Amino acid sequence: MSTALWLKRINVLLFVLVVLQAITGLTGIFAVVHPVGGILLVIAVAIHLYLNRAWIKATYFKKK
Repeated sequence: MSTALWLKRINVLLFVLVVLQAITGLTGIFAVVHPVGGILLVIAVAIHLYLNRAWIKATYFKKK
């Protein structure tokens, strides 16, 4: 599977997890869903950064 396809999927997952965190942070189901959603969000962000490592390196660590 290509990196672009992985990024499309992980970006959708990130959006869903951020919305889930916002909703569970405001409702009574906080204790059940919010901690697990937070862990999944951190994992998804790590995967997102890994898949974008070439762009990050090229953009932020340019040789002068």
